[in-house]
Amino acid sequence: MQTLTEYTVAGGTNVETDTNNPVCWYGTTTCAGPNSMFGWQISLPGTDEQVIYNPSIWQGILQVNTTIPSASTIYSCTVLLPTGWTVLIDPATGGGFSSSPFLDVNGNPMTYGANGIAVSGVQTNGTGSITNISAGGQNFWLTDTSNGTPVTGGEQAVAAVAGHRVTWSQLR
Repeated sequence: MQTLTEYTVAGGTNVETDTNNPVCWYGTTTCAGPNSMFGWQISLPGTDEQVIYNPSIWQGILQVNTTIPSASTIYSCTVLLPTGWTVLIDPATGGGFSSSPFLDVNGNPMTYGANGIAVSGVQTNGTGSITNISAGGQNFWLTDTSNGTPVTGGEQAVAAVAGHRVTWSQLR
């Protein structure tokens, strides 16, 4: 089980870090205890947070937008938009990478805190699936948001991947 944890950094940017617990795959000796897992799961921290858009894999990164429904009710005087996160994680474990796939404005992997923990998610309020663009030798992700304004950021590949998964069933 992996767990995302939310943080607010200077400047008001909201980021998430992810644990990197081992997956005790069935039939392996990965863990000292029972190796009986057929997959992984990740705990989303937001109230009623869910994945409703198609995830994608790009250069070894599982990319997903989550959504947190609006707190507006029919009795609200103000309409609040839904929020959510853009999360980039390891598809084999659901955990974070040792070096964040997210790049800051200077092109460096994003980190949080004094210990430099790799960032696994950024609050973008993204909707739909993520699109990837390579231009000028650099990689970028692009997503639309709940208010209709697109958001983009730099991304580093974490693995050279040959081929792609046709379904979400992985046999081991």
